[in-house]
Amino acid sequence: ADMLGDFGGQTISESLRRAPGVSFQRDSFTGDGTNIQIRGLDPDMNTVKLNGVELPEGTGLGRSASLNNIQTESISKVTIS
Repeated sequence: ADMLGDFGGQTISESLRRAPGVSFQRDSFTGDGTNIQIRGLDPDMNTVKLNGVELPEGTGLGRSASLNNIQTESISKVTIS
């Protein structure tokens, strides 16, 4: 939580983009980070959970949940494994 607070940013994708090995695909309209990429793997290869529940994919076109709407203030801990 302390490191995440140091990263800054309004959304979780803005905050996590500074973590080593983490990048995001960008929304073509807003430029916001949407789907998380860990060490270059396709976002569909990742599972994103919030409070132990797997987040759904919003467009129906893949398996990766979009993180551009999750506010940094609402997250107390992030685990990347």
